[in-house]
Amino acid sequence: MLKIIKTGDIVARKSYNQDVIFIVDLVIDNKIAILTGITTRLKADSHIDDLEIISKKEIHNIYKKIDEKIDKISNKAN
Repeated sequence: MLKIIKTGDIVARKSYNQDVIFIVDLVIDNKIAILTGITTRLKADSHIDDLEIISKKEIHNIYKKIDEKIDKISNKAN
């Protein structure tokens, strides 16, 4: 069954253990998605079957973890 992934969806790649969160820039023939990293400066493409849509709650948790990492790093620098 093909998933419906569309431009503007927030996704992650399963094959990379969802290490980077992307926004979908373009979908080609409902098979390939062109992606731009949200928290990492990265462009990529991916087969639709490898993508998983990320919920708003998951996005919030990801940003919270990023903020915590930044706080740890800045506290070490002081």
